[in-house]
Parts: sequence; C-alpha cells; structure tokens
Amino acid sequence: MNQNSLLPVSSNADSEGGVTLRQTIGAVVRHWRLIIIVSIVAVVAASVIVFFSTRVYEATALVTVSQPRYALRLEGVNQINTVSGPQRSYTDLARSDEVALAVMNKIKDSLPPEINTLDKFRGQLRVTTSTDATLVTLTVTDKEPARAAQIANAWAESFIASVRGLYGIDAVNLASYQKQLEQSYNALTAAEQSLSDFQAKNRVVIVQAELNTQQSRFTDLLNRQVQINLLSQSAEDVRKRLELLDPKSPSVVTNDLAVLQLSIQSFVSQQAQPPVQLQMPVGQALSGKTAAEQILVVDSILGVLRSRAEAWKKEAATLEPLILDLQGKLAEAQIQESRLRRARDLAEGQYTRLNNKVREADVAAQDANNLAQLASSASVPTRVAGWNRILIVLIAAAAGAALAVIGSLAWEWWQGNLESKESR
Repeated sequence: MNQNSLLPVSSNADSEGGVTLRQTIGAVVRHWRLIIIVSIVAVVAASVIVFFSTRVYEATALVTVSQPRYALRLEGVNQINTVSGPQRSYTDLARSDEVALAVMNKIKDSLPPEINTLDKFRGQLRVTTSTDATLVTLTVTDKEPARAAQIANAWAESFIASVRGLYGIDAVNLASYQKQLEQSYNALTAAEQSLSDFQAKNRVVIVQAELNTQQSRFTDLLNRQVQINLLSQSAEDVRKRLELLDPKSPSVVTNDLAVLQLSIQSFVSQQAQPPVQLQMPVGQALSGKTAAEQILVVDSILGVLRSRAEAWKKEAATLEPLILDLQGKLAEAQIQESRLRRARDLAEGQYTRLNNKVREADVAAQDANNLAQLASSASVPTRVAGWNRILIVLIAAAAGAALAVIGSLAWEWWQGNLESKESR
C-alpha cells in the first residue's frame, strides 16, 4: 500500500490549487526521523550548555525607609527637609560610590580576584524600590551562594547607615551641638558678669545729674545775660533822652526812669539767689531831680548791669569745658554700657537658639534610628538564578523540531513534491 493512501482525502477546496494540507503533512511524515534526530541534538546541546554554564545565585535583602519626622534647621547650612524623587534618590544612594566602597571594604577578603574594581563590583548589585519608596530591595548576584548573601547583608547595613547619616542627626553631630551649647553658656555667663561688674561702679546716673546741674546753670547764665543786656539797652535809651534835656532843669523822663528801676527790681526778684542788690530812690524821690542828677543815677545802674553781665559771661565760659568733659564721660559710660548689654543680649540669643536646636537634634537623633531599618536579611540561596533548566531543555527541543520541520518542507519544495497539480 502506498504511504500516501494512508492520508485522508483532502476536500475539494484543498485540491483546487496550491499546496494541500495532505501534501504538507505527508512531507513532515516522510522526514520524521530527521525531525526526531534534530530535536534530540538540540536537547543534547542545550543540556551540555546548561550543565557547563556558570551558575549564578541571587541573594536579596529588604530595607524599609520612612520620611524623617523632624528636620534640623541651621543658619548658613544646607538642609534636607523633604526628599525629592525618593525612588531615584534611594536608588542612587544605594549604588553610590561611598556605599559600594563601604561594602567592598567589609567583604574584601571574600571577593574573588577578578572583582578588583568598583565598577566590576557594582555590576553585581541591583536595587529596586516600591512605588512609595518605603521598601528598597537590594539584590546581589554571585557565583557563590554564601558570598551573595554576605554581600547583600553588608550592602543593607551600609545603605541603612548612609540613610541615617544623610537624613538624620547622628550622635557625633549631636555631641558637637552640645559642645557649642556649653561654650555659648560660658560666653553668656561671662557677658552677664561683665555687665554686673560695670553696673557696680557705673557713674552714668551721677554724671548725668552733674551734667544736668551744670547745663541748667549754664542756661540760666545765658538767660540772665540776655535779660541784663535788654535792661542795659533800656537804660542807655533813657540816658540818651536825658542828655537831650537841660542839665539844670527838672527831668521830664522821671516816669521812664522809674519804670527802668522797677524792671531791674523785677529781674532781681525773679532770681533764686539775687546776685546784685540795687538801692535806688523810687516814686517821688526821683521827681524833683534835675536831668544831670538822673543821668548820674542811670550811669550807676549801667555800671552795675555791665559788671554783672561780665561776671556771668566769665562764669558761663568756665562752665563750658566742664559741661563738655561731663558729656564725654557720660557718652563713654553709656557706650560701654550699651556695648556690654549688646554682648549680653547676643550671647543670650545665641544660647537660646542653640538650646532649642540641641533639643531638636536630640529628638531627631532618636528618630534617625527609625528612618531606615532592615526588613529582611538575605539568606543563602539554594537555587540557581535565571531560567529553569528543564524549561530551557524543552524550549531547545521545540526549537530543534521546528527547525527540522521547516528544513523538511524546504527540501520537499526544492524537490518539487509540494507543487500544485495545475503547475504540473
């Protein structure tokens, strides 16, 4: 019986033109030995490759990272209050030179000779983060399973330390702030003691009282000079008018002279300690005198007024350097007091700010331990990383069979066994 007679008869649609399904299946069946042989060769080749290929193991450590609840603010120091792009930040930080170098230093005795550069070592590291960047997965590939787990755990420790140091406040910084606080307290105590010592011998109030007294006396002398100059001018006006009269005839300016006398008495009575006493006739005593006699009275008044004006002028001149000296002493004492107060206020403000920052740093240092924590340490892997070996062999068998089928069909076509009836 012909082998083709065993195949089912194709439908009319298949026999109308082109390569029929029966022809295709027949071509495959005729070369079944070749297909089986190629598949076996592919399986053997894949098995050999898989068997002799380098086995790589993967170890994974998990680290949880949270946002810092407290942020320490220092003047003139750049700070991190929020994390911009946390996924990228943690990924870059985990693969940074500092972290990778720290891991290499920890396990350098266990590394193989071929891993002698930082780039080669970093090629074994892979890091991924969750969507909210709270879970960081650190994966290490290595030929030795125990070494892969060792590297992964060392990597997790270094990464956690780096996160705490970057986003938190470590104990070294806190100790530094506490030392600065102690220095600030000593500076404040010294400033307060300096101000207290100055106040114990401060003469600002005494000098101010002396200055006020001398200034009041100086002002009073100036006012007296002005008033006595006005009285002298009035007396000179009266004398000029008396000179115009007949010296032997009775004066007609008696009233003006009496007014001048009353003005002088009023001026003297207004002084707390009258520096001059004028004894002059008043009222009717001046009415019978001649112009010459009244001129003598006016000259006597002018002499007294001028004498007192000159004495007050000299006294005011002696007060001027004394006032200037007191003003200098007062200004010097006030400047020294102001300087000491500013130093005390500055030291107090600095101490208060540092005290608040030490409290914040203390809380932040305690919270820093919770920023990054080891969620799961890496255990020694027992399975080789990569595809399943059986799956690889099956894929190789399927690929070999497919290749053999395609080759068989191509050979049949080349021999003309797959040509349609019309083309024949």
